[in-house]
Amino acid sequence: VRPVRTHPGASVSVQFAIIARVPAHVHVPAVKVLGKRIFPRICSSARNNVRIEWNAAMMNLEMKELKLVLMQISVRIVLPLTADPRRNGALARLSAKDLAHPLIPETHRVPNDLALETLGTVLLVTGSNMSGKSTFLRTLGINLCLAQAGAPVCASLFEWTWVRLATCIRVDDSLEAGLSFFYAEVKRLKSLLDATTDGSRSPVLFLIDEIFKGTNNRERLIGSRSFITALSQGNGFGLVTTHDLELTDLDKTVPGLRNAHFQETVAAGALQFDYKLRPGPCPTTNALRIMELEGLPVPPPQA
Repeated sequence: VRPVRTHPGASVSVQFAIIARVPAHVHVPAVKVLGKRIFPRICSSARNNVRIEWNAAMMNLEMKELKLVLMQISVRIVLPLTADPRRNGALARLSAKDLAHPLIPETHRVPNDLALETLGTVLLVTGSNMSGKSTFLRTLGINLCLAQAGAPVCASLFEWTWVRLATCIRVDDSLEAGLSFFYAEVKRLKSLLDATTDGSRSPVLFLIDEIFKGTNNRERLIGSRSFITALSQGNGFGLVTTHDLELTDLDKTVPGLRNAHFQETVAAGALQFDYKLRPGPCPTTNALRIMELEGLPVPPPQA
């Protein structure tokens, strides 16, 4: 059935609830959906005792650190649109306007636009520390999962073709399995790349946060160049974040790669962030400034 286009950007005040796996003694009644309003009734004792655990078959997005059960929020929501299924062979694409994270209060969240138009598109996102790179990956991931589950999204427009979501956002080492952080990351990236080689299934939307951050700078650059080049040739598209500004010149050799960045400003001796996604490589860095603000020893600035 062709989806019905709704009025984008309608501001709707809703009661928002996330139902997750909870301890056996906590009673969580069914959620009743009435029109555009959701009225959850959740035992108050569960509010601080719930960890969000998404179905692994749906997604592989590391959101376990989020703790939220019930809140009153005012959100901008629309029903997402899928490509017309009558168009056989519709090109893979994702387009969003005013995309924001639904768990960040409206008074604090900063929306951004995004367009991934064809297979092989890699948006390489650079930016200084705390500028919003990881949050933006999570923003896209959680809204995609909401869209593919048939739920409203936190955007004024969200249009996409069906995809498989593959992420490398939060990787942990394992003492039990004998895995270092870097080896765990390598295994995750291998499974992600393998997914993009399967042209018989839906395209992959990949979200990779700080690629190969578990190894030294020289080998990280060599490995990242090869991996991103291979990604651009597979059945997928997506975002890769990095602190390595040397990777931004890949746009000269990888046709589908575009650069984008988040940045900060310094005012009254303090760092300020606007969390807006801008085109091109990041022109600033701030690691030494953050160290200095926290009282760590850093060399004096060069004249």
